[in-house]
Amino acid sequence: HQKGKHLKLNDRTTIQELHSKGYSNRAIARELNCSPSTVGYELKRGTVSVYTGNVKRYKAVEGQSTYELHRSECGRKSLFLRRHKFIDYVSHCFHNHGWSLDACVGYALAKGIFQKDQVVSTKTLYMLISQDFTTQAIRLTDFLPAVFLLCMTFQKCEDLCFSSGTFINSF
Repeated sequence: HQKGKHLKLNDRTTIQELHSKGYSNRAIARELNCSPSTVGYELKRGTVSVYTGNVKRYKAVEGQSTYELHRSECGRKSLFLRRHKFIDYVSHCFHNHGWSLDACVGYALAKGIFQKDQVVSTKTLYMLISQDFTTQAIRLTDFLPAVFLLCMTFQKCEDLCFSSGTFINSF
């Protein structure tokens, strides 16, 4: 184990073996070349009740699965998920009014329907489209299928310009 790096399953297995032999957190930390606090946190994270809850034991596999669960939930959440009301608005305008993505963003800002901190930029919309963004079993293609089909024929989504769409200056 390297200092400053996350523990791996084999590190957790070492912790399990040494802890079951009665080694202190400090002694285990010396073996793994990490902080005794890291060992303590890991023992807390991976300790489970066995034998109908009467005995508590550290299990490396349990520590690893808890670590993986915590890692999957950390980090910045996508704008797509945080700004779903705006995405719904874009989908509605695109499908029902035939507007371009630029028109949807521009109109929402110009008319005060959404504040600047509530919208996803046109660049972000095109980036999501070009990456074929998928999250929580929702594909952006479900919202904007025609745009995806058009993107497939262009090298860059930024080159896409809806000449048939309704633009903001038409209002």
